[in-house]
Amino acid sequence: MLLMTTNTKQTLFIIGGIVILMFILSRGGMLKNPFASGGDRGAVVLNGVSAKERIFVDNVAQESQRTTGGRLIYVTPGQRDVLISKEGYWPWLKQVSVEKGQAVQLSPFFFRQQPVLEELQQDDPEYDALVALTEKKPIPETLDILTSSGKTVTLWKKDNTLFAHWIGEGEPPSFFCAEQCQSIIEFWHIATPLSQILFWGHRDDVVIVVLENAVYALELDRKPIQNFQKLYEGKTQPGIGSTKNGALYLYEEGQLYYLANE
Repeated sequence: MLLMTTNTKQTLFIIGGIVILMFILSRGGMLKNPFASGGDRGAVVLNGVSAKERIFVDNVAQESQRTTGGRLIYVTPGQRDVLISKEGYWPWLKQVSVEKGQAVQLSPFFFRQQPVLEELQQDDPEYDALVALTEKKPIPETLDILTSSGKTVTLWKKDNTLFAHWIGEGEPPSFFCAEQCQSIIEFWHIATPLSQILFWGHRDDVVIVVLENAVYALELDRKPIQNFQKLYEGKTQPGIGSTKNGALYLYEEGQLYYLANE
């Protein structure tokens, strides 16, 4: 009878583990090489997207596979319209240029088309802190005053234009690269009086704005389409606040609400 040494057993165990891992990856696990089966195509990585959302490229439904933090699709190189649809939420659309063997990173966001408000009572232990979070602060008109939670982007307003400044390490990310990559960009021209602006949670590429009586989410990326989604419209001008994890709170006519988005 053949006896296996301890080293032999360890070697077989490691080999078995590698075989299992390769099988998992082949079944749509997290891919280290997104082009292992991509052939002559390029890839689009959709951060934060789950299997529940529907993905369309040039109006054609796509199959996706799981990758780290989201979904991955392979597409034919060229200019492509990528649409993400989630039932009950505003659709998210972006036009991208995809090259063979290259991956484009996208970070869609979704808000309900019909807002769901949960009223908070004054006996809530966090009530006063959340009310303070929604207080309207002066919109900065000076560089590097309003900063994202990750300390990578700052915002300010000059006349009727909103500007963003990349202060993070390295080259500016893709949402600073509409025509060409720049560390300072104009990302929105205001046609309606703006009463409030803040970063949404940990995102440095999405802001929440209050225009008259309505609240909107706006992305900094000006490449078509610059997504702009209505979150809420009230009877009066509300105050809005965001926690670091993206939870939104509204304060209107003396009442505090949680704006549910699950």
